[in-house]
Amino acid sequence: MTYYNTTQQQGLNLVRSWMKTAKQDDLILLVFARNKELILTPFEVLNILNKDFDRIFPITSVRRSINTLTEINALEKTPIKRKGYYGRANYCWKYKD
Repeated sequence: MTYYNTTQQQGLNLVRSWMKTAKQDDLILLVFARNKELILTPFEVLNILNKDFDRIFPITSVRRSINTLTEINALEKTPIKRKGYYGRANYCWKYKD
């Protein structure tokens, strides 16, 4: 389960939230799978998602998905860091074969 039910949703609303986060995880994994040769920060993934899928994704959702995908060994966190939107270093991830 990738949806963290911090707002105590129940019933159909909870099921919809689970389904939405599962779709986000799939889209983010697709971004990495299409770009296997690249290492990406969460903000770089966000830019690709917003451009390729013509939707606006919150950076918090991207980070959540990346963490979930890392926990299930679909992605690998690298020691490489790049400057992000707010001038801070961001770790990079890569697709894990």
